[in-house]
Amino acid sequence: MSPLNNKDTASILDGLNNGIIILDAKKNILYWNKWIEKRTQQQLEKCENRRFTDVFPETRNSHLEEAIDNAITSLSSQYLSNHFHANLLNLNLSNSLFKSDDQKILIDILVRPLSRDRETCCIIEITDITYSATREKRLEMEISDRLNFEKNLKKSEARYRLLAENSNDIIFKTNDHGYINFVSPVCAELLGLQDTLSGTHIKTLVHPEERNIFQNLFEPKVISEPTLLTHRFITSSGQYIWFESTSKPVLNNESHQVEIVFQSRDITLRKEEEEQRHELLQQLHSAQKMQSLGHLTGGIAHDFNNLLTSIIGYTELLETGLQLEKNSSHSRYLDSIKTSGFRAKDLIEQLLEFAQGKSVQLYKIDTSPVIRNAISLVKSTLPSSIKIHTHIKNNIPSVVSNSTQLEQVLLNLCINAKDAMLGNGEINIKLYKESENGPLCSSCHEEIIGEYVILEVSDNGPGMDQETIKDIFEPFYSTKQRFDNSGLGLSVVHGIVHSHHGHITVHTSRDGTTFKILLPIMHGSNIHKIAASN
Repeated sequence: MSPLNNKDTASILDGLNNGIIILDAKKNILYWNKWIEKRTQQQLEKCENRRFTDVFPETRNSHLEEAIDNAITSLSSQYLSNHFHANLLNLNLSNSLFKSDDQKILIDILVRPLSRDRETCCIIEITDITYSATREKRLEMEISDRLNFEKNLKKSEARYRLLAENSNDIIFKTNDHGYINFVSPVCAELLGLQDTLSGTHIKTLVHPEERNIFQNLFEPKVISEPTLLTHRFITSSGQYIWFESTSKPVLNNESHQVEIVFQSRDITLRKEEEEQRHELLQQLHSAQKMQSLGHLTGGIAHDFNNLLTSIIGYTELLETGLQLEKNSSHSRYLDSIKTSGFRAKDLIEQLLEFAQGKSVQLYKIDTSPVIRNAISLVKSTLPSSIKIHTHIKNNIPSVVSNSTQLEQVLLNLCINAKDAMLGNGEINIKLYKESENGPLCSSCHEEIIGEYVILEVSDNGPGMDQETIKDIFEPFYSTKQRFDNSGLGLSVVHGIVHSHHGHITVHTSRDGTTFKILLPIMHGSNIHKIAASN
């Protein structure tokens, strides 16, 4: 007599999308569900009470038989997995235990002991892990497998626990409005919740961003097919973890939905792997973009420098040949041409340093005089409508840096602030020492910990939104008009600061924006020259 002769219980097991085989202590078959019956093409009535290895002779002396023996004699569980056509190590099940005419399948097998009537039995749970090309095909198979489940409404409590307590998935049962009336014991292990869930709406366990995908399940209409849901459940500690749930409505004789059964599987590890893959793809994309930019700027720099050499050279020849007075209008015109040429050379140098990762030499420097000199350069560069206020603390420690590049960082930040204020406003420049513990870098997103010399540049412009902040360090990104800005200023700042092993933070509001450049303090003495890592 089958231990699962109750039709309601059998229909529950038949509704699973994995196989269940139950053996007694002598390894005789007590029960299997419709999933096994369909894939073996053998009926339970003809195989019941027969020895498992007689029904499936290929399993003799196999790892599967060994796992069954261990479960019955040693009360130990064993997980068997193989990712090819239903082969289990040296055991070939493709022509017997799993017959499939239309596609090859992959399986996982879990063998565990089961206590029944003071006797140690064995339960074998078989999961089809095949990635089907189309979801429709899998759903058709699942609907076919669950026909008996749809025709039976009542469930046997004792038999239902036999299933629920031996499954790694959480099984919820709700009424047609979504209020929980049963939850399997594994819920306490995965979520830390169980006793308090009866009468609770299942959507209260779901992350607010995914609750809408549950809404259609409880509307007054018949959904005869299973529904696959990907969402997050809350734990007793208030955290959320990812699950994949299959919902199946239970219909009465009038084909009205009266209950819904959810089978929920923890997919947190899969989600983490997907996020890691996405992050790696983003890094690869950035690396490819930088490589392409390097090839592009290399070609531009070569041709453009030839043109600039001619422009600057012929300008100097004109100055020498014409022997113009120093302050004459023609002399000023020639000076303007040369100034523009040298600025163009500086732009090419920025492109090369950013895209090709030029090696630079870093030295022990005193930041205070470098920043004071840079401020003088900034004041001569910006229009008089920009007011500059400076606050430089005394006894600023030394850093390992490059004075030219440090000046370039300050100049680019001030030009960026000028553009943000549309050429009219105030810029505050501060230099001080501070310890940081925990904030994230706005450009590399790493945690900032340690003592730093901080160069702070603030403006009183309109600020930026969060979407803009995400892209400000991208090359050629600019919110200005097409010809007003090269879009390289903050990209160059990013490259220089991180070549110094420093960080950048950005704070913005409607009252303005503050950039903080954090340069690590140099420890030790008698260090005169340090090679920078790219």
